[in-house]
Amino acid sequence: VYNPDRINSPLLREKNGWRPLSFPAAEALLKDRATKAARNGQNRVRMVTEVVGKSLMGLFAQSLEQWKSGRPLVFEPYAYESLRTANQKVFGVDGLISYRMEEADFLVSFGADFMETWLSPVGYAEKFKQMHALRHGEKGLFFHVSPYQSLTCANADLWISCKPEGEAALTLGLLKEAVSLGRSENLPEEIRDAIEDVAASYTRDKVIQLSGVSPELYEKLKAHLFKARKPLVLGTGSGGSGINAVITIVAVNLLNLVLDPDFTLFDFDKRHRVEMAARRSEVLAFFKSLKQGAVDLLLLNNVNPVYAIPPATGVRAVLEKHAGFMVSFSSFMDETTALADLILPVALPLETWDEYGGIQDMVSTLQPAMGSLTGAPVLGDVFLRTAFGEEQAIKNYKAYLYEQLINQGRIGGQGGWIKALQKGCLLYTS
Repeated sequence: VYNPDRINSPLLREKNGWRPLSFPAAEALLKDRATKAARNGQNRVRMVTEVVGKSLMGLFAQSLEQWKSGRPLVFEPYAYESLRTANQKVFGVDGLISYRMEEADFLVSFGADFMETWLSPVGYAEKFKQMHALRHGEKGLFFHVSPYQSLTCANADLWISCKPEGEAALTLGLLKEAVSLGRSENLPEEIRDAIEDVAASYTRDKVIQLSGVSPELYEKLKAHLFKARKPLVLGTGSGGSGINAVITIVAVNLLNLVLDPDFTLFDFDKRHRVEMAARRSEVLAFFKSLKQGAVDLLLLNNVNPVYAIPPATGVRAVLEKHAGFMVSFSSFMDETTALADLILPVALPLETWDEYGGIQDMVSTLQPAMGSLTGAPVLGDVFLRTAFGEEQAIKNYKAYLYEQLINQGRIGGQGGWIKALQKGCLLYTS
């Protein structure tokens, strides 16, 4: 909010640099460009956005439909593709399952930094606090396995240092040990046979050699894992995209299956909303499609793909030459925003009404904690005015939020709205 580099007014690119505009002038220019693009045919307006709440995403989709275009692409640098792929292979769920960490009595993480960047650090920090607290004279244990010490690792009861990419050998070795102890006997025969085949070659000596973990620590990890009543094993971290990341998480999922066949510590209903982010292949295909000249207007909402995607992919060149008229809703001059034709800064989260759901059945309410310092409009208001103009029956984005919650049956009127703001959240029951 107070960053001296914050962009305080819209900027229009010209030959000699940036020319400041008023907010109404910038919105008028955006509306004109979008209207002309829509007249040129289908999908002439494209959008890339960060992960946003259900209401704002719905407004984006309605606005793009008004401009004869498809839904926005959701871009997240940490899209957890390895975790999603492993969940698809083992559970048939192409998504991000949540974990009942607070119910575990022994937790093992193979790099998942759940106190920093992994999935929902605030939520899992609270769950870890419950899991690690003294209960009935006992407390849960936490072992962290990784090549380096992180903030999450610093809170572990034991850090087990391993070689980079050595996590895969460890998880497969533990899987083999679990099978040899008969922990897979209650599984269907075809699943049990598949697990045995996958882990068969990972003997104790091979695991120690590949992982770099000492025999003493390996035995200690095994002993605690197989002695625990309700163990939970987590996979790699947010940036787990190495050659063994998917293998590690698949083995972690199978290990959880063997140790807890009923998945009592897995919550398949409360999946993390960030799973809506597009896979890297979809993102690259999107930017490749721009080369065809099939877009007149490209909208970017708080994303920086030029920085986040490796240069060899050519994303920067695509945006420089093939993106049509590019508008960035950003308050800072990052690598992607610097390529835009129009920079239209919008209100920051502390200055606006909104909602966001970190998991599928819950929505957290946001309300302004301060007045606007720059006069920047709310992003939802920008879309309401530019896409619907005088046709809009809703006066602003706050009213749009209220109407959405009413229509979904989440609140019963003004009283329900006030209670939702007081609690800070709403639970979705369907």
